[in-house]
Amino acid sequence: MSKADEIYNEVTKKIIEDGYSDENTNVRTVYADGTPAYTRSIFGIQVEFDGKEVPILTSKKVYSQTAIKEMLLFWVRQSVKEKDFKEWNVKVWDEWFLSDGTLGRSYAYQFESRPKKEIVKVKKLRKGIHGDLPLINVGEKVLPNTNNESKYVGSTYSTKDYGDYIVLDVYYKNPTDSTRKALVQFVQTNYIKEIDITQVIKSQNVTDPYYRYYFDVGYLGNYKSVKNYTEEELGKLYRKWYYMLKRCYDKNDRQYHMYGEKGVFVDERWHCFENYLRDVRYIPQFFLAKEDNFKGWSIDKDYYDANFYGKESACWLKDGENLIIRNTNQQPFYLIKPNGGKELYLTLADAEKDYSLTNLNKVYNGVRKHVRNFTIEPIEYDHNCDFLYRYKLSKNQVVELLQSIKNTPSSRRHMTSFWNFKDVEDKALQECAFQTQWNTYNKTLDLLLTQRSADWGLGAPFNQFQYYVLQNMIANVLNLKVGKFIHHIGSCHIYDRHEKELKEQMNKDTYDAPTLWVNPEVKDFFDYTPDDIKLINYKCNNPIRMEVAI
Repeated sequence: MSKADEIYNEVTKKIIEDGYSDENTNVRTVYADGTPAYTRSIFGIQVEFDGKEVPILTSKKVYSQTAIKEMLLFWVRQSVKEKDFKEWNVKVWDEWFLSDGTLGRSYAYQFESRPKKEIVKVKKLRKGIHGDLPLINVGEKVLPNTNNESKYVGSTYSTKDYGDYIVLDVYYKNPTDSTRKALVQFVQTNYIKEIDITQVIKSQNVTDPYYRYYFDVGYLGNYKSVKNYTEEELGKLYRKWYYMLKRCYDKNDRQYHMYGEKGVFVDERWHCFENYLRDVRYIPQFFLAKEDNFKGWSIDKDYYDANFYGKESACWLKDGENLIIRNTNQQPFYLIKPNGGKELYLTLADAEKDYSLTNLNKVYNGVRKHVRNFTIEPIEYDHNCDFLYRYKLSKNQVVELLQSIKNTPSSRRHMTSFWNFKDVEDKALQECAFQTQWNTYNKTLDLLLTQRSADWGLGAPFNQFQYYVLQNMIANVLNLKVGKFIHHIGSCHIYDRHEKELKEQMNKDTYDAPTLWVNPEVKDFFDYTPDDIKLINYKCNNPIRMEVAI
């Protein structure tokens, strides 16, 4: 018997024998036929697994792939959109999606802090421009296959834009192929790729992703290795990257005089499109921009008054906010209210909007003393100092968690939470498993999952497995060992229509726990896909159907 089955049976027995029944009370949940869904429950259950054994039931089948996909949708893709769940054939939320096709302000929506217009000081960022750019070299020179008598092998061919390459070998990749393949190596970068022999003949079309093709600066790299972008998203992000390079390095660009001519440049890491794709999802407000499909959003460097684009100097801003920061020469000021209170503002327009005022510019410029008894008090601010006043940026809990565990492993503040009281009325469902707390010691990662409410028959087995998978994923990318997994539950309950099935389940045969495989090659958390996580040797009984309470 697996540890998961043993613990599950103990808790099931305890709830059935000692649990409180809410029958004939006013309960929120109902079954599909409209009948009240009563429960028997215990408040305050905690179970613990040592991390060595996968906590998944064998007394019945747990739909492991669905559990993994749901967790990836929330934690990696950070989506609450119905279309994304349908794309991955995840149906567990079908009864809860709202009319706008989302789960509202539930789950992944809460990963972003979404601050109001709170004004903070930020440090200006300046950096010396890069010098002459080195050639990209991705390997060693390889000698052509001298045993191959093909006339192409050993020959050098020229491309239109990517330099020369040498044909190393020619072969049929599969016995049934009618067209031969050619293995070629580019002279400048040593990049090796396989192409059709017909492309050798028309060598003008052969491309090298490591050649500085874009304005003698940018190159693509292995951008297809970056996962979890749609083709549409890739296209939009490519255009932002391309035009960023263009205005900094193309002297014929109409914006060059405001960028490249003034010494604005792109950090060398971002010369590579692959690196840029990885980094932009870690910079502030990426997931807010993604939520809007990047429409109306820009990658901005002026937030920090930076002279370069890069991971440490860029953030995502709405276009209107971008323009305010770029164009305003106005001093920050305090708006003095009629009651004597004061509030810091960056623009007159924001102050006028908040208090339905007009003509504040006349007060600001000294033409009038006040507008409806609102006055303005300039603050001492030297534009040549090393800090700026800016609106506070949103932070992402997952990004912050990963960085916190990596950079300050001894911290006791490694946490995430979906709970947000102000958004309760706008959620499809108040989150059940709503909080995680993480602990590291001796390069080991522990996880405490807090769940306000657990449907012990259906939800709990699902949640225990998927959060253990999450623990393994994070441990993998941060080079940590998997430690304890503790599941703390508030209301742990069994629905009345599940009791019969659970009693039968306790008497079923059980098996040894399976093995979890998490792809060790994945080192970027946001690259995880369902193919990177597999359950091996999962032997279990058939699934047990239980009616869902809504």
